[in-house]
Amino acid sequence: MPFENTGLFMFICKCNGEIKSVDFEKLERYIKKLVDISNIYFINELCRDPAILRKSLKDQNIKTMVIAGCSLYKEAFIEMVESSGLNPLSLELIPFRELSLTIAKDYSAYATLKLSLVLYSIFEKVRHSDVDLLRNAKPRRIKTQSKVSRRSLFRALPQGFTRYEPVPIISRERCIGATVCRFCIDACPRRVLSNIGDDRLSLDHEHCSICGVCVAVCPTGAIQIPNSTDEQLDAQIRGILMNCRDEIPSKIIMFVDSNDYHYLLNSFLDRKLSLPLEVFPLELPTLGLISENILLSSIIYGAHGILIPIIRDENKLDYLHVLYRKVFIVKEIMKSAGLDQDRIIVAEVEPDNLDLLIEKINQIRSRVRAEKIEKLATKQFIGDRRVNFVSIIRTFISNNTPVSDIIDYGDPCPFGEVIIDREKCTMCELCYSKCPTRAFTIIKEVDMITLAFNYQKCVGCTLCSSICPENAISLKRYLSLSNLLNDSPRVLITQELVKCSRCGKPFITRGKLRKIEKIYEGMGAAGVDKLQSLRLCPECK
Repeated sequence: MPFENTGLFMFICKCNGEIKSVDFEKLERYIKKLVDISNIYFINELCRDPAILRKSLKDQNIKTMVIAGCSLYKEAFIEMVESSGLNPLSLELIPFRELSLTIAKDYSAYATLKLSLVLYSIFEKVRHSDVDLLRNAKPRRIKTQSKVSRRSLFRALPQGFTRYEPVPIISRERCIGATVCRFCIDACPRRVLSNIGDDRLSLDHEHCSICGVCVAVCPTGAIQIPNSTDEQLDAQIRGILMNCRDEIPSKIIMFVDSNDYHYLLNSFLDRKLSLPLEVFPLELPTLGLISENILLSSIIYGAHGILIPIIRDENKLDYLHVLYRKVFIVKEIMKSAGLDQDRIIVAEVEPDNLDLLIEKINQIRSRVRAEKIEKLATKQFIGDRRVNFVSIIRTFISNNTPVSDIIDYGDPCPFGEVIIDREKCTMCELCYSKCPTRAFTIIKEVDMITLAFNYQKCVGCTLCSSICPENAISLKRYLSLSNLLNDSPRVLITQELVKCSRCGKPFITRGKLRKIEKIYEGMGAAGVDKLQSLRLCPECK
């Protein structure tokens, strides 16, 4: 269900004039020009005067709330939203104070414009939210190892120790089945995904660590985190990169784990530092959900660089290997397209030592200043994840031949090439009828039948090879850019239809007839009369 702008309220705190780097009059003009909503409120000191929030939650039909204020009061804002009956995942908090406080007043024009883009990108993210998905997001029991404030703990007591968290949700419409596709089940480090029968995938919400690996590896995008879906992140990235390109020519997207984000910002504040003005942080519930599409679309929309800081702790071990594999794949695709791979940097740092992160930020800043980057596309990538991936690759490669056609994707690989043993195949059409992604095509003519295969649609589930009664199908898993860009299905086999010896009507494939004849011969019924009867259509027998 699409989101209605009328349900979005935006509250921007002026921090009692403490932030000198932002011209709030200009900011208001920028926001009202970019954002198509009427419920925008500028408040002098929101943390000390939250009455307008409570009143709005009580009197207005609020569906989503965006607050630009202090991250210090995040728990209080969440409590306020939840006590009003709203799902706290409908709250978007921008750490306005931490982003702006230490920026010099001399850069006011730049800082004001940057903040307006951050606000607009959040608006675009919210605008592309799935209301039904948020509605289906349920609270779960608080685990003792979770990070829970005293306020949250006491608030949770009467509710049976529950709280809302962005646990992944499975789309039954997009999921191709837990029997044929096991990418998420096999990749889950906590083994909380399972096949519960009838080809249905189930997730144990209570024990899920929200590492995001299942989201990243799903080839169809059937698993999503409610407040950070593919469509939302794409819209948020576009909101930053596709606007004010002349005013802010260099933009670096910094994907950051929500558990690290506010720690990083406050660590910068403690050093009296700020994120460079060209660095735009994009907060994620987990870095583990980052897919190839997210990274590649950022480059396509014109990001000069991508920075992924990782604060080392044992909780991130669940997703680090998948994240590094995704980054490697994207870099290989960029290399094949003739683009600079070093525009993407992953920086692992110790919690008490940010010097390496600052070094990496300066490294990527120096690179982006030295080159001019053009956006490769303007259209938005929404909908089916595989279709979007093909579109993204086509945008990268354009009319050029890729430098490297075969990309080392690793295991498991969600791309496959079907190989048919033409001597064994009877054209029974079982692979065609059972393929969950419709990768096979049947072309029927008067006197022949053709089986074709579309590489773009195959996710390498191996169902076709496992159910083929003749063992005529084998599957080779690999990522080929040229095959991915080929829209035409590849002919696997064409067989003649044998005509009825009496009426002349084509009725059976040559392969099926050959198989039946062999069965008869094996039963000792190889006489001419017996075999000739097989060449009669059902109507003539």
